[in-house]
Amino acid sequence: MLVVTQAQDRLEVQHHIRLGTTSGSTVKHVQTGGTNIFSVGYQGVFAVGFQTGSTGVYHLVDGALAANGDYGGQRSNVQLGPGGHGTFIQDGGVFQGSTDFSTLANDGKHLVLGGRHGYNWEAYFFNFNGGTGNYVQNAGALCFSLIYVGGDEKGVGTFTLNGGTNRISTIYVGNRGRGHFIFTGGDIDNTTVYLGQAGGTGVWTHASGVLDADAVSTKRYVRLYAGYSGMNDDGAVGAGIFNMQAGTFRPYYSAMQIGVSGRGVLNVTGGTMDLTNNSEIDSYVTKLGVENGGHGTLNLSGGTLRVGTLGVGNSGVSTGEVWHTGGALEVGGYKRHGLVVGRASGTTGEYLIGNDEGSGTIKNNPNSSYSHNLTIRQVADAKGLFRGWGEVELNHTLVNNGIVIADGYGTDRALNLTSFTTLSNMIENASSETYGWYAINGGRLTLPPLTVPTGSATRNWGESADDAAPDLVNSLRFAFTGVTTGGSLSASLEALDRNDIPAVPKGVLSVWRIEAPASMAFAALDLTTRYDHEQAVAQGLDAVNFYRWNGAFWKVLPSTDDSVAKTASATLDALAGTVYLAAGNIPPTATTVIVR
Repeated sequence: MLVVTQAQDRLEVQHHIRLGTTSGSTVKHVQTGGTNIFSVGYQGVFAVGFQTGSTGVYHLVDGALAANGDYGGQRSNVQLGPGGHGTFIQDGGVFQGSTDFSTLANDGKHLVLGGRHGYNWEAYFFNFNGGTGNYVQNAGALCFSLIYVGGDEKGVGTFTLNGGTNRISTIYVGNRGRGHFIFTGGDIDNTTVYLGQAGGTGVWTHASGVLDADAVSTKRYVRLYAGYSGMNDDGAVGAGIFNMQAGTFRPYYSAMQIGVSGRGVLNVTGGTMDLTNNSEIDSYVTKLGVENGGHGTLNLSGGTLRVGTLGVGNSGVSTGEVWHTGGALEVGGYKRHGLVVGRASGTTGEYLIGNDEGSGTIKNNPNSSYSHNLTIRQVADAKGLFRGWGEVELNHTLVNNGIVIADGYGTDRALNLTSFTTLSNMIENASSETYGWYAINGGRLTLPPLTVPTGSATRNWGESADDAAPDLVNSLRFAFTGVTTGGSLSASLEALDRNDIPAVPKGVLSVWRIEAPASMAFAALDLTTRYDHEQAVAQGLDAVNFYRWNGAFWKVLPSTDDSVAKTASATLDALAGTVYLAAGNIPPTATTVIVR
């Protein structure tokens, strides 16, 4: 290895600077002071690990380094590993693209790690096979207008920021190539980040440390797009991944889009990721699935993710999905926001909370003075699914126009949605459709309790309060007359295989557990449900009745079935304490003999 150490003096080179020009060579330059200016007045290239099979290292301990050059649209004037292996280690000093050390003159000055980027005259003379570029910043200041981490189809780049100041206006990680940006400390100043572009794969890992706009006097913003653009010329789809592992990520301007027109993934396993730190953008939406072909995924298994509004399947013909198995999602900012699953026309949104091992929580942002909403399927031609178990502690409006499934994953568990103050259904569910409420695999679905006054009153469970008839599957309508003693009435939809309910025979479609005051008294109660007509057909039921568990068997109630509206109705003369009701058509022998 050839090692050149420079301590002082001023070095100006008006041509190319290349470390590692032949295969098998290894060259290292150590700058401990002084000033180096490369390519002054000439469209040269500063390349470390230039030729295939070579290794180049530049170690900036202190001093100042400027590398400038632009030729025929080629702005990649600093290249780490264009063909070989290039490494830049910065332990201090200043490295930037402007030869007069003015940050205002950095426009168009690019730094490429791993391969090359864009057209340049070097391509006419050298046949590179895709190199490897590494940049490790421990201290000092780095100032360029643009960084490509993984600059071509065969290039591989890694940038590790452990300390110092990174003043790069735009960072591409995985631009046609493969790139990885690792953050453990330091300061990033006003940056837009693109992960995975033009068929490349880009990964950003927040491994530790604090990136907090409030920790500096001047506000810092970070705009981040993962899975930014789609295919390259060979049909490869761009993929971007953001890993939040530990520490704090809290920029001032926190625009984040996951799965723009490529595939984007946000993994939160620890730490705190706060995307609400700006009152001036309080209407901003963190987006999963943005444009046509975009696919955005959030995996939340630990730590805290704080958003204003989260759009799952946000816009365009895109898909958004959330796998929430641990940690906390905190919703809300400086105005009323919410979690929206299936937000716009053509989108598909799925939010899966919990699995067979554990679950997470969804709650209001403790720094927000507002209560916030959960909306499933915001518009008619979107698709929205909310499924699983766990605590949803948002406390404004629950809007369900889609499908909500309480899934216990084989264990008796509950999906708790009781904290909402209002429940709404804004899109009518046609009799041929199956939007509504379900419980499977040991799941229990709980919704906000109903208040029954004296006199006559109608209360809807799982529907808007003013709906005249239930249309969401498994919703209930309670029509009371002559109430002399009312009170709070709670209902839950039970999976048929739960261990804590009466044994369910063949022919049952749904079971509800009703909790009413022991003193509740009324003259009559007309009860109506919108039943699951697809399951009724699958089980060959010719009519759907209501049943009530009497402690020994399921007793059929006088019922009517509207086969057009897919509703079943029954009249009850009492409802007090714990009551189990079922809808279906139980064979006569099954009502007297129950085998668990």
